[in-house]
Amino acid sequence: MLTGIETGQPGRGCSGMRHPTSVLLYQYWIRLWASEGMPRRLAVEPFALGAAIVDVFLVDLDPAAAGTFRFCGSAVGMRFGRDLAGECLLRLWRGDDRAAFAKQLSAMRREPLGCLASAVGETAAGGAVILEWILLPLRGGGFNDRAIGAVARIGGHDGRHLPGARVAAQSLRSIRSLRPPRGGGNAGKQAASSERPGDSGGRPPRERPNLVLVQGGK
Repeated sequence: MLTGIETGQPGRGCSGMRHPTSVLLYQYWIRLWASEGMPRRLAVEPFALGAAIVDVFLVDLDPAAAGTFRFCGSAVGMRFGRDLAGECLLRLWRGDDRAAFAKQLSAMRREPLGCLASAVGETAAGGAVILEWILLPLRGGGFNDRAIGAVARIGGHDGRHLPGARVAAQSLRSIRSLRPPRGGGNAGKQAASSERPGDSGGRPPRERPNLVLVQGGK
């Protein structure tokens, strides 16, 4: 398993991100950062994410409920065979992988650090899928109490609508932290506009979904 720090410098803030949804979410977070510093969770506009909202989730960073899913997009639920709302993100991992994610969640609560990870998932039918995870902290109540994230397929089996295609277990290939750009608001604006999502692994443009991201939990 590879670990490290990825610093979001202008022009290469999205390096290493392979799925358009990861790039879109990161760029949106950077735009919020550029305007107000650490993004507030109440400032997140679900419709700004368009069709990508189906791959998005929201998790709790509060120590009493760290990692609990507060919202789960429909594609995420389909990928794991159930709505994950109310479950703990850490329970999707085992051993050292779980410890690595727990460390990232803890760091997110204290610092403006995001997380980018790649994992191999084993399906219920014995197939394999490669997933990209991204999590980015949000401020609320005076500290970073939520993280917005996304998970999407970047390789392997693509039959998530089939019962046997649900992810039953997964293991990390790599995980690293993401920092916002240095240099204040202008750097954030440059990083957010310097790259655009490609078409690898993406979906054709669609009308924005009729979904609302409802804040749950405490």
